[in-house]
Order: sequence, then C-alpha cells, then structure tokens
Amino acid sequence: MTSERLNQWIRGLVLCGLLAAFVGALIHTLFKDEAAKGFGRVAEGTAADPGIRVLIANRQPPDPIATYDKILVEALQPLDVIAPDAPVDRHETLKSGSLLRIDVAGQDGFLLSSPEWGAEKRWGVQSFFIVPKGAAPVRTDNDGNPVFVAPRTYEAADHQAVFRLVSAADKPTKLWSYRGSLEIRWNSPKDMRLINHLPLEAYLEGVVAVEMSPSWPIEALKAQAVASRGFAFSRSRMAVAAKVAWDLKDTREDQEYHGAGFSTTAVVRSVFETRGVIPTIHGAPFIPLFSAASGGHSSGIEEVFPGARDLAGREPLSTVMMARPDPYCLPAIQALGLSKSHGSLPVDLKPKDVQRRLGEALAASGRQIGYINAIRVGARDLRSNRVLTVLVHHTLDTQPLVVPAATFRTLVGPQLIKSTLWSGDPRRIDAGGGNVVWRLTTSGWGHGVGMSQVSAWEMARQGFTARAILGFFYQDVELTTLW
Repeated sequence: MTSERLNQWIRGLVLCGLLAAFVGALIHTLFKDEAAKGFGRVAEGTAADPGIRVLIANRQPPDPIATYDKILVEALQPLDVIAPDAPVDRHETLKSGSLLRIDVAGQDGFLLSSPEWGAEKRWGVQSFFIVPKGAAPVRTDNDGNPVFVAPRTYEAADHQAVFRLVSAADKPTKLWSYRGSLEIRWNSPKDMRLINHLPLEAYLEGVVAVEMSPSWPIEALKAQAVASRGFAFSRSRMAVAAKVAWDLKDTREDQEYHGAGFSTTAVVRSVFETRGVIPTIHGAPFIPLFSAASGGHSSGIEEVFPGARDLAGREPLSTVMMARPDPYCLPAIQALGLSKSHGSLPVDLKPKDVQRRLGEALAASGRQIGYINAIRVGARDLRSNRVLTVLVHHTLDTQPLVVPAATFRTLVGPQLIKSTLWSGDPRRIDAGGGNVVWRLTTSGWGHGVGMSQVSAWEMARQGFTARAILGFFYQDVELTTLW
C-alpha cells in the first residue's frame, strides 16, 4: 500500500471514529434530555407487574351499581371459559365473534348459553373466568391434578381487547371492550359481579385516557400515570390484605376506567415511559389523591380523610398532601374554557332533597332529621378558606346538625356540590310558589386533595416536567420504580 493510500485510509478511519462519537454523544444527549423532561427510558425494577382486579360497574341504571342480573359477552378473540373448581369438566371455548349469555341461576350458580355451543349449560359454581385462548391458566400440581391459576396478569399476545360487554336488554347495546380476563362471581340468587383482571400497566392506559384528555401535554399525562399507578397499586395491596375479591371500582369512586379502545399514542407513551413508577414515602407506598380542579387552593387531606397514613401505617399524609395555594388552576380553567364546569358556579339546594339524603345517612343510627330551615357554614380552614363543617338547621331539633363539609358534599351529591370551596354562606332564595332553595357558590371540582388535573395541564404547558408537577402536589415524596 502506498503512503498516500495509507494516509487516505487513516483519515477515513479517523472520520468514521469522529462520526461514531458524534452520533453516540447525540443519542446520549437525546436520552438525557428526554429523562430531564420526564422519565425517559426508565430502568426496570426488581418486581413484576402485579396485575389489578377491577370491579366493572353496571352503568345502565341512572346511578352505577355493582351487580348485573344478566349480561352478554362478545368474544373479540378466541376465548376459554373455565370454572376454577372444575377446570377440566367446566371448560368451554368461544370463537372470535361469538356471543355468550350469562344468567344467574338462583342458588345453583349460572346458566350459560351460546349459539356456538348449542345446548344451554348449567354450572353450579360460585365463579368462573373468561380468559384469552392460549393463556394456559390450568396447570398440573405435584400430584398430577389440574389446578386453575387465577389470571391476574393474563393478556392476549397482541395486547388488544379480547372481549366486549353487551347489554342483555331487548335491544342489545354494545358497551366497552376490555383487555385481560373477566371473572364472573355469584353474588346472590338474583345478581352477579363482573371483575376485569389485567396487567396494571394495561389498566393504566385505560385510566389515563379518560381521567385526562389524551390531547393534553405529555408531561401532564405522565404525572397522571404515576399518580394513578400509585393509587391502583396501594388499593390493590389493601384489598389483598383485607381479602376482598377486587381491588377497585371503575368509577369516580376510585378512578375512571372504561376499558380498552380509548388510548392514544401519547397515552401509551406516558404509561410506558413511567413504567412501574409510584410515589412513596421512605419507601412505603401511599394513595396519591387527585381531583379535577383545586379551585385555586388545594385541600389538606386531614380535612377530607382524617388520620390517613402510608400503607405501612408509619407516615401521616398530612405533610404530603397539605392545603396550599395553587396558582395554576384558575389560568388553566380560563385557557381550557372550563369555566362553566370547573369555575365559580352557583348551586341551588332544595330543602326536601337535603332532608332526604341526610335522613338516609342518619337512618342507620336511628336518628331523624326534620324540614331544613337553614344551611350555614360552620368552620373554615384558615389556610384554604375551604368549608370544614356545615350547620344544618331543621325542625326536629333546636341545635343544628353539624356535618363535615366533605361528607355533606358526598351525601347531597358530588356532581351537584362540586367542591368544598364556597364563597360566603348559602343564601335563602325564593324559588316561587312558596318554595325556597339554599344557594351556594362553589369553585373547582372535586375534593381538592393532591394533584389538580387542570393545574397539571397548565404546569406542563409552562414547561414543568412530570417530576416537577408531582413534586408540587405531593410534598417530599420519592418516585420509586417497582417493576
């Protein structure tokens, strides 16, 4: 090789080395920037996805209830139908597109029917599962006997929805579709419960997609993913300890969850890039609460859930979720055009409605409440100006009934009284025809504890990372990767 050819070869080698170094530095910088903006590529934790069990509410009546008397299940993929007590004798299959009708059969279990099967089947069991084909929930024990393994994290190989619920009315209506598996539990001779089992990360994709708008900034979605994961994981640990058949419900009572099909690329990314991350206090999980809008000032958790602690029972949450000003909420409400739902709103309370709802709550203790003469603010939090207690004057007692404001809101209706942040005392208004109402004005939406979702949107819009958003609403917590 001539000296000139050798020099050209050396120069080319150097240039290739410089280019490789530049590309490596660029990739490192991009990953570093991505991590700084949120969580980036989170390293896997030491545990596995624990799965979650979600009680599916029957939303056909005006108010969601926990049970169904009958239901139709549409197979979106091939399915196995198996009873844990008899995994060999009680084992059927469904092809994609098939319908399975399930009725409660008195004390004897269930009646199952499908055009694919022909004859109706009576299963005298307390529960059975519908699982993706190939999930192999039946194993063999040391004695060679078939054993059913609860499908807490089973999922179809393509991670897509495997079944859809269909109302069993005269005119069937397709409801939501779901990933994972479905457990049907006998509840009484007239009704049953439906429980969706699936990986917790799959569940979160459904939660984030409906708890926040998928169009919101990615850092707000990531903050929601972490808060929702911590909420679900903590509730799951509590349910297992209490030996409850499900971990949480799919309504606002816990977290909104409408199954699969609502997610977007941004939602999937927000869950994936925070995989396994939950807020902890000195390593202990806790329930990180959140609400739609703080109204400009968050509520301390002690005012809503007195004595709340982490799952280990060591640390009080009063120093984690405290009453504090929230300068991001009101600008967010204005910018998002949510003044008519999340802003300052008048609420009219009818005395008879308040009497009925408080009366229902007092009935268990044998107490009664008369006609409502007046509704007054009892005490306020000096930090947040939120109402702490409500004084309800009625005709059966000279002394007013003192009700915690959070309890009053829940009993009278959280969709009617949207928050405990009231301006002034309720006012008596003549509604005509000899009728009166008590008018109050609320600000914000929800209990106001922990993260305000619209405020997270505003913070993300201003450039705050998910870590910063979480750090603002949950004081002095760590973000721990579990799986």
